[in-house]
Amino acid sequence: MTFAGGEKEGLEGFIDQVASSSPAPGGGSVSAAAGALASALSSMVCRLTIGKKRFKEVEDELKQVLEKAEGIKKQMREFIIKDAESFDRVMNAFKLPKYTDEEKEKRNVAVQEATKGAIGVPLQVMEKALEALGITKAVVEKGNPNMISDAGVSSLMARTAAEGAYLNVRINLNSIEDQDFVTNTRQKADSLKQEALVLAGEIEKIVEQKLIPT
Repeated sequence: MTFAGGEKEGLEGFIDQVASSSPAPGGGSVSAAAGALASALSSMVCRLTIGKKRFKEVEDELKQVLEKAEGIKKQMREFIIKDAESFDRVMNAFKLPKYTDEEKEKRNVAVQEATKGAIGVPLQVMEKALEALGITKAVVEKGNPNMISDAGVSSLMARTAAEGAYLNVRINLNSIEDQDFVTNTRQKADSLKQEALVLAGEIEKIVEQKLIPT
């Protein structure tokens, strides 16, 4: 992944860009990155389970889980960039001229539309984070028990993705004038967050149980 003005590529470049004085990439991109890492860990556990004789009965299922995890990982990587891009569009809208009443109206419309777009990305991150948690639960239940700590971290990362994206939805909603949009989006975000927390809690209990020496 690369960002404008970044001299380094990959994870190091991303971290340096987050640490810079630029407001993007910020919390939204970091939340998406957490989701990508969650899916990556689930993929790893699947790969360290598939092909081993003692897991033959769940091999076909975990192959499907692996495919889904890889898909979510790809989408989350894309959201890292898209979140930063959506923020840039909001900033560009604010830079539009506002000298005349007509210009002020056009600027306000542009800001509102760009902000709605900026809300759409973290909302999608929340949806994918919930899917990632579902995948993690399957991995925790049926994956190689030697990798249970990795599967547990996958759950924590997916939960972080959901909660982090939720914060980004909330702060952007504060700028929206369309109250129907605000109400509907807030309800959806609240629901996704609650589902994620419940599922993450279920996974944590399974992980804790499997960490107990037998």
